[in-house]
Amino acid sequence: MHENRSKIKQTIFTSAIIALLTSVALAIFCESLVQKFYPEFSSVLYLSSIIFFGGLGCAILNRKPVIGFLAVFITILIPFMHKWLVGYWDWLRQYFHGFF
Repeated sequence: MHENRSKIKQTIFTSAIIALLTSVALAIFCESLVQKFYPEFSSVLYLSSIIFFGGLGCAILNRKPVIGFLAVFITILIPFMHKWLVGYWDWLRQYFHGFF
């Protein structure tokens, strides 16, 4: 009986991870498609919430407050990293077009 419970827990955990990774991939690569159905959708806000709640959940389960503080800090940094990366990729694209 105990073996069946652990298999069920493992199956639920694996399914949740697969669903989470699929939703993150859709948020990153298909943002315009998602915005057709949900116009207020923002991939930056979605990824920030995933990191925030995932980090806090991990901190609570492992009883390590450092992980919680790190999750909050990274969540605060995500909009700034997004702004920097958007500008960086435009520069990189122009650099490579000039290089080749």
